[in-house]
Amino acid sequence: MTRDVAAALGDAVARDACAFLDDVGAIQDAFGIRTNAVNLKKVLLRTLERTQALEVRLRRLLTYYRGDMHKDRGYREAARYREACAAHGRCRGAMQAICDARVYLKQICCVPRHPECHRPKRLATTPRTMISRGFVTRARAALGDASEDDAVVGYAFTREDETRPSLTHDFDRLVRRAREELRLPPHEIEFIVATLIARGVAKASVIREELAAFSTACARIRADAEALATRARRDHANPDDVVRERFTVVDETTGWLHASPSALEALQIAAKIDARVLALEGSAPALEETRRWIDEALDDPRRTLFAAGDDAHTASFVPDGFALAKMIKEYATTIERYEPGMLAELAGAFASNGDAVERVARVEGKMRCARCDRSYSKLWISANTRACVVCEHDARRRGTCPTASACGSAFVCPHARACLRCERVSCDACGVSRGDAEDVAQLVETTRAFCVFLDFDRTMCATKAGASPLPGNFRDLSEDALENAARRRAADAALLALARSHARAYVVTRNSHVEAIETYLRVHGVARPNVRRVMPGESKGPTIARALEDERRRAGEDVDVDAPSVFVDDDVRELLREDVRAMRGRLTCVVFTRDAS
Repeated sequence: MTRDVAAALGDAVARDACAFLDDVGAIQDAFGIRTNAVNLKKVLLRTLERTQALEVRLRRLLTYYRGDMHKDRGYREAARYREACAAHGRCRGAMQAICDARVYLKQICCVPRHPECHRPKRLATTPRTMISRGFVTRARAALGDASEDDAVVGYAFTREDETRPSLTHDFDRLVRRAREELRLPPHEIEFIVATLIARGVAKASVIREELAAFSTACARIRADAEALATRARRDHANPDDVVRERFTVVDETTGWLHASPSALEALQIAAKIDARVLALEGSAPALEETRRWIDEALDDPRRTLFAAGDDAHTASFVPDGFALAKMIKEYATTIERYEPGMLAELAGAFASNGDAVERVARVEGKMRCARCDRSYSKLWISANTRACVVCEHDARRRGTCPTASACGSAFVCPHARACLRCERVSCDACGVSRGDAEDVAQLVETTRAFCVFLDFDRTMCATKAGASPLPGNFRDLSEDALENAARRRAADAALLALARSHARAYVVTRNSHVEAIETYLRVHGVARPNVRRVMPGESKGPTIARALEDERRRAGEDVDVDAPSVFVDDDVRELLREDVRAMRGRLTCVVFTRDAS
């Protein structure tokens, strides 16, 4: 923008006008907020995809074991079904809240560039069209406590929704003050205003206002959801209470239960309320986490908190304390407990009898598996491979990738029966584990690692695509200015501590800004940073091998040169290259992720 104004109006006008505009409109802050918003929406997409996968697997458990809560089976396995039901209800609530955050942030990042355009209709209808608000509305109806706000319900858009003005209060104030205080001719002011619009200043200002509005909506819905869930749990029995208190034990040995008509009616009422409450209990924490980090970006706009890309094989950088992924991982416990038994039973169901045959009827449908001749309902067919869960189960037993035929046998872990590339599992026997910064630090300590090799982009620092962690003029900055510049890129505190404390810690990266990375690390307390650059397309294996040999030659007698070293990277493909795998035994590889614990 400064170049545009200077080219038309001269350097003096450009310098004074741009300084005034940035001071009044916090333009650089607005662009910093936009950067975090763009990356956060990508982080939310990855989190949403993982949550959707968990929700499908939990829904399969509910479908397969739904007979557990039937009177003909005496409610003997009611606990198994109820555990799956609770996990699925909360997972579904969290999934829809994350979907809200992803959809709305995507819309916020795509607001029109020109301030006179209408506000996007989805944003104009916030919070009415948020799915998580629908959870609150339906819960109030189930509890008989509908409010006036609940009278306005529905996801359909109206004509009025399509013609609402954009949130341009900040930009309008900036333009008004520029007209009043810059004391420039009208045509020069108009040129500056046009430049502000063309260079995205107006859009960045609108993004800032929309984020604040969405944060407020998330806070309000979260508060309503928590209050309703607390009251419902206090005033209404849940299905577990009804089964325990109102059902009669018929056979102590088998656990067979009998329910009277009044008990069944109480169970039905409790189940309906419980379904609403579970959705609230799942959505409220996800909404609060979204609100928290939006507010963090608004409060500290010069700091890059998130870094994410479009490649599914790489991790996203999220700041310490970002808990969405860990929230979602809790729902996987139920899957790990019951899914293996379900798949094993289902795989042999056509040759068995009894309960398995009854359950098979619940999975059959009209969709034909791409790998076998059997037909299943949509739930049991993978959307990506068009294969059924039985065929995927068989692929694991054969030692092939269950999701992608392009993955060779080298990518498949024979111990976990999973693809190290697609599913990103851990396997100590294969020398590939999966963990966050705390896991890496613990691994280095317990194995007394000889050397540590760390990736930089999206692992140690919130940079991506080879971007510099410091501004281009970092060599000319004073010590205080350099420290402030380094703090604008969030860093992983645990990995930085490891780089500071380990005598043979290396950074191995494709990022070309080696000097900037070294300076960045020194600012964060790494006294002698060892940064090794690898050219695009090359493997990191040879660089690591050379560093290991150099360190062995320099090592003193008190150093255990035979101890394994640790290689940490957020891209699983780096760890599965042939020359890296050839160092198995000497090198423990860690797929870096922030949702491991």
